[in-house]
This record gives sequence, structure tokens and C-alpha cells, in this order.
Amino acid sequence: MDKSYKIIILIVLTTINISFAQGGLKIASKIPPTIKSAILPGWGEYELNKCSRGNFFFTTEIIGLALTTFSFVKSHNKTTTYQAIAAEHANVIIDGKNHQFWVDIGNYDSQIDYNDEHLRWREFDNLYPNEANWDWDWDTINKRKEFEDLRIESDRLKLVGKFFIGGIVLNHIISAIDVYYLKNISLNEKVEFSSYINPNHYSLVCSIQLNL
Repeated sequence: MDKSYKIIILIVLTTINISFAQGGLKIASKIPPTIKSAILPGWGEYELNKCSRGNFFFTTEIIGLALTTFSFVKSHNKTTTYQAIAAEHANVIIDGKNHQFWVDIGNYDSQIDYNDEHLRWREFDNLYPNEANWDWDWDTINKRKEFEDLRIESDRLKLVGKFFIGGIVLNHIISAIDVYYLKNISLNEKVEFSSYINPNHYSLVCSIQLNL
């Protein structure tokens, strides 16, 4: 991990600890606690004075955001690096290329090799035009392999970033469900149900008592 990312994460975690030491997030609002946790995990738990549970969801959110940012930034850096290698060692014009183009140039030494093979397979729709904008020709196999390793690593980091985004969304959902559960528990503690049989009237009597 780059030193700059370590510093950013350290600052974020330090800020979280300071917030908890001061009593957590105290944001006055008429928004229901369940909606609050759907917006910001832990917010609804703090509203219900369940600080330990709020700390868990809020910390999970911050860590998820940090890891997502880290994954996408590292993926972008590797993309910039492998594109620079392709421009220098395969004479690739970087602008206007889709992802499939970068996959293809990592698997073939030149555009000629690629087109020749796809002609043999009769995949005419997959051919690249004989134009400088779509041409490539690697000077060494090692550079092509270096390029391909970086391209794969960049794609993997981007996929991990998307996985973390899914985790962040799930954290919002679980926190909202947790608040809904806590509110129901609180309601059950305040409401008491009782029943008895009245022998004089041969009836069942039910009563509800609110402990306010």
C-alpha cells in the first residue's frame, strides 16, 4: 500500500475514534431511525442509544469506502501504466480504445497476427481495420507479457472495488433491518398483554398495558 493511502486511512480512523469519544453521531432530525440507517449505517442505532452497534456499522461503512477507493485508484494507476507500456513498446494510439482492444493486444504480438488468426476462424466481424489508429506491434514478448500482467491486475482490482461496493450496499440494508429489529424489541418491552376468563359472564377478557 502506498504511503499516501496509509495516511488517509489513519486520518479517517482517528476521526472516527474522536467522534465516538465525544458520544457518537448526534444529528437531530425528524427522519425515522430505520431510514437514517439506510442512509448512513449506524445513524439509526445511535438515535436509539445503541452506540456499540452503531459503532460497528459506521466503522464498517468507513472501512468499506476506504477499501473501495483504494481498489479503484490502484486499478486506474495500473491502467495508466499498462497503456503507457503499450504506447512505448507496441506503438499503440491510446485514445478511443475499448476494453476488448486491450485484452486483444495482450494476447497477440501484432494486429497482423490477430487478424490472420480470426480470418482463419472466419470471424470477420472481429477484425481490426488496417488503420494506424488500431495498429500494434510489440517489440518484445516480455513487454507484451508485462503489459498483460498489469492489465489483468487492473481488472482484478476493479472487480474487487465492485465487490466492496456491494458490501457497502449490504451494510446499509443490514443496519436498517437492525434498527427495525431494535425498535420492535423496544415496543415489546413497553407493551404488556394479559388475558383472563371472567366466570360471571363466561367471557375472555384481554387487556393491553402501555409502560410509558
